[in-house]
Amino acid sequence: MPNSERHRVERGQTIHKIKCQHPNVEWTTIEEAIAGSGTQSANSLYAGMELDFSLRSTTTDPAETEKEWVYEGDAPRLYLKIRVLREDGSPLANAVYVLTIPPEKPRTGLTEPNGLIRLQAPIPDLAEQATLEVYIPPKEGETQTTTHVWTLWIGALHPARDVKGSVYVPGVQQRLNNLGFEAGEIDGNLGPQTLAAIRQFRTVFGLNPPGKPDSDKADEAFLKRLTEIHDEAKGPDPSDPK
Repeated sequence: MPNSERHRVERGQTIHKIKCQHPNVEWTTIEEAIAGSGTQSANSLYAGMELDFSLRSTTTDPAETEKEWVYEGDAPRLYLKIRVLREDGSPLANAVYVLTIPPEKPRTGLTEPNGLIRLQAPIPDLAEQATLEVYIPPKEGETQTTTHVWTLWIGALHPARDVKGSVYVPGVQQRLNNLGFEAGEIDGNLGPQTLAAIRQFRTVFGLNPPGKPDSDKADEAFLKRLTEIHDEAKGPDPSDPK
């Protein structure tokens, strides 16, 4: 019986999905293999990465027949967190949402004051796609509720940095698109549309000083702010006058 397994990371795979495919490998072993590949964190997975896992040893437990025995695994459950923002970057608070993750029934609720949707119950281990409907209340003087529908790809987000810590363009393009800054196709190229989206993001979030030409550089300040806003839901609202 082999004492190791090899895994080639595919686009959109998460560490949780890798664990589901390799039940005989410890969580710490997977994390160490990813960290040893030169990435910035155990969550930085790149398509084509080759990972080698050593298998945990197996044991045999004596047990009586015709009885039920329960064994508990060490796999943690998978949870989903989403942040919904308005066009100006401010959080969409107290909006009704419907989230459908096949094959489960739709889940409904209200967005939190900071725009977050945090599911209290875990989602299916191998979930890849979901549909989110958000009902935005009418503005003052209006009567019609606006409905937005998004298709979500769970675990398909590229890292924002490469293995050396530099900008990883596909991850930047995905985050900009998710935040409403139209970066265009996820092609890994810093083309005119992506540069325009970077410039717009920098202006909205105060990275381009007033009175100076707007920059479209994907520098350290930009990467830090982009991941704070997108990945960690940190930082003041750009609409906050303070």
